[in-house]
Amino acid sequence: MTASGHGAGTTRRQQSQLRLVIGTAILLLLVLVVWLMVKRRGDAGEVTLTADEEKIRSVVREVYGDHIVKETLRRQSGDAMLALELREENLSTAEINLSSLARKHQEGTSLLLIKAFLRRE
Repeated sequence: MTASGHGAGTTRRQQSQLRLVIGTAILLLLVLVVWLMVKRRGDAGEVTLTADEEKIRSVVREVYGDHIVKETLRRQSGDAMLALELREENLSTAEINLSSLARKHQEGTSLLLIKAFLRRE
């Protein structure tokens, strides 16, 4: 009787340890998922631009200049999006994908051509 009682205690202890290990693994997985979501979205709406994205933002500011009333930056599917409110009748808002234009510039599109494209919008 003592041997079987001792075996049942060991089994319960193993089950308890297994539950603890599974619970810890689930908790770590949840922490990892939350961390990845925060990293992907950015900190509380704060968007950090790469040097190339910042260069394109400067070009946009040069093109639209005093017509810009408000700028809003956000990330969408990893790309930096710049939303502008403008003081123009023909174009009151504009949304510009800074990341896409930065990639085009890296591939060889000149800043002069990007400026011309922005003026046509």
